[in-house]
Amino acid sequence: MLRHRISDQFADNYLVIHVGGMPCGLAVLKIREILHLRQLSPLPGVPHFVRGTLSLRGRPVPVLDLRVRLDLPAEFTNHTCIVVAALTLSPDSILELGLIVDAVGDVVSVSGLPLDLGALTGFAIAETCVLGRVTVAGQTITLFDLDRLVDRDLALELAHRPSPVGTALPVS
Repeated sequence: MLRHRISDQFADNYLVIHVGGMPCGLAVLKIREILHLRQLSPLPGVPHFVRGTLSLRGRPVPVLDLRVRLDLPAEFTNHTCIVVAALTLSPDSILELGLIVDAVGDVVSVSGLPLDLGALTGFAIAETCVLGRVTVAGQTITLFDLDRLVDRDLALELAHRPSPVGTALPVS
């Protein structure tokens, strides 16, 4: 019961990330950790936005470049990092997924704020994974539904793919 109260308390909190100069939000309850950009092991036969895998405490975690997923050119800076999040595959199964983002910002609460569902332009995949936009402290933030960011078939394939073997490659 305490777990539900704690979850409810943070259900409307989003981590602000920056992608292509645009502030976006990821549900805090889905975030596992934030990592410095690092080398990835290649994953053959996956879409171009899946950059490879990283080893996280011995577990392979597929990593996708959120800029490329949103049809923006890949770009890396000193602030580029990997946000590890949990995608829900089924009620009892998750996929840990790394997201390469330009930068991370603060955690914001969107509780009680109006969600703008109109004019979700700027992202080619807006209709599939964008929940809407909110304005917090004068900043408009696009909220993503992490569970719809990756096609379900691809998510299942990544979840059941064996750990890659080979030389680690840089993400750029």
